[in-house]
Amino acid sequence: MPPSDYDITGSIKAIEALKLELLQSVVSLLSSMANQRHRHEEHLACLSDTLVRTYVLAAKLGVKFSELDEKAADDIRVHIAKQDDTLASDYSALLRHIRRPQS
Repeated sequence: MPPSDYDITGSIKAIEALKLELLQSVVSLLSSMANQRHRHEEHLACLSDTLVRTYVLAAKLGVKFSELDEKAADDIRVHIAKQDDTLASDYSALLRHIRRPQS
């Protein structure tokens, strides 16, 4: 098997595994919320896992982390413009967080 075929197969397997893991993270979070288990650490773990897997999946799909951040910032700006309730302040805070200088 030529090396290029192996890389393609490995990438496909990695993407499929990441998709499944991402879905499992979201399901875990929603299940925790549905069961009214308000455990901060559990929610934090599920949210963090979802975020990390999203970034790694983006990389596997050829999306640079900076591109993902910029697209997210654009989407947040759209949400801010549409919102006239308390979510606007959450979106604004998120935009400030994304835009903060990296150390």
